[in-house]
Amino acid sequence: MSWDEPIQHEIGQEAYKYIHHQDNEYLQMKDKVYGVVFELGLIYTTNLLGLEEEREIFHFRHFAYFLLFAFACFVFFRLNLKLFKNVWIALIATLALVLCPRIFGHAFINPKDVPFLSMYIISFHAFHNYLLKPGYKTLLITAICIGLLINFRIMGVVLLGTVLFFITWLWIKEKKKKYFFHLLTFSFSAVLVTYTVWPYLWNDPLNNFAEAFSSMSKFPWDGEMLFNGKVIRAGKYPVADYFFTWITISVPLLYLFIGLAGMLSFLVRSAAKPRKVFDSPQKIMGWTFILSSVGPLMAVMVLQSTLYDDWRQLYFIYPGFIVFVGYAFFYLREWKPRLARIGMLVCFAYFILIGYRMYQLHPYEHVYFSEAISHQENYLQHHYDLDYWGTSFYEGLSYIAKTDPSDTIPIFVFHEPLRKNSMLLPLKDRKRFIFSKTMTVERAKYYLTTYRYDYPDLIGTANFGKIYYEVKRQNSVILKVWTHQE
Repeated sequence: MSWDEPIQHEIGQEAYKYIHHQDNEYLQMKDKVYGVVFELGLIYTTNLLGLEEEREIFHFRHFAYFLLFAFACFVFFRLNLKLFKNVWIALIATLALVLCPRIFGHAFINPKDVPFLSMYIISFHAFHNYLLKPGYKTLLITAICIGLLINFRIMGVVLLGTVLFFITWLWIKEKKKKYFFHLLTFSFSAVLVTYTVWPYLWNDPLNNFAEAFSSMSKFPWDGEMLFNGKVIRAGKYPVADYFFTWITISVPLLYLFIGLAGMLSFLVRSAAKPRKVFDSPQKIMGWTFILSSVGPLMAVMVLQSTLYDDWRQLYFIYPGFIVFVGYAFFYLREWKPRLARIGMLVCFAYFILIGYRMYQLHPYEHVYFSEAISHQENYLQHHYDLDYWGTSFYEGLSYIAKTDPSDTIPIFVFHEPLRKNSMLLPLKDRKRFIFSKTMTVERAKYYLTTYRYDYPDLIGTANFGKIYYEVKRQNSVILKVWTHQE
């Protein structure tokens, strides 16, 4: 279970009580600025299924996160197939999404960033359908998707603005009144959907939306992180350096190289024929992808927004970037078909390699590091945050439950995700654990750490002394279980 899951679940529960029981506790929450449509969907579904036990609820949530991501990957394949009219190009672009280890790992445990990424893909597909068949049906579907997207995360306004721009451009170019009415209908419908599914907006839509936008543009988190071997505080570092370092070391390098090549090829071709820059759905979508990937990145840099926990707050820009893998092969196939076939074979070989590395990392694909960084013994552990979500606590607790037959097992708690991960254990094992933050280390039998906020591992080294169990990936320890020397 990841750090944010219980928090997001609580937000959904409070929003549900606000809607159905007029409980105003929701409006007092610090995290009320988050959209809740996805969380409410999970709450309604768990209620419908009669899930009450926490273990069942969170297992279902993991299934739901991944189901949405899997559906989005299918939609992404369909989008690429419509764009490039070639199944192999569509498959390569989709595999570059699916076989991005960090995003795949987050798809099971991340209740915010990957659902937003998934909804972004669905919205891209809806807008492309509108461009292919500009009618009220495709328009309203696009408006609904983008209204929901903004509720998933407020940065969805970038795609809202992009769609408004292109509908306006179609109106000016075609000189048809229908596009003017499309513009009005889309604007009204997208805003209405956003307002309807976001309870926080109901009392004071404009001011509360402005508050949510302001909060999310510079999120008030000032925790510590391990970055390039130094402990830094969020918001106290150059955002560009942080982002470009993280994306380079956490995304397979071939994906980045081909995606950049495709984007540059698209821009060069557009510059060569400026009067035809928006003359087809494929070209309009290319600019939509650029505006939806480069645009938010530039905004984050200008505003010096807070990024932390690698670059997960910007995961949603990845589909808009990686689709240019498809553009790269589309252009290469026009220019040198034989070279395109060789490039595709290289990609499939690389996919096999990345797939094998994901198999080795499982179930911790989210701690993947690329070829751009050293994998020497414990190098990653001493230079970057690894399992900052705390999901490996579950494996550590499971190992203790399996190997320690004691009726009661006292655990020293340094991080709340440790206690939360015990919810996933069978009840008979869960009852044996006693968790305490105030317990003296002498009374505690075990201490589990993923090193977050204890990067030198001082608590375990100074107070326990004996390593009971370790979880290791890419030659670095992501979880350590300490106990006392006998």
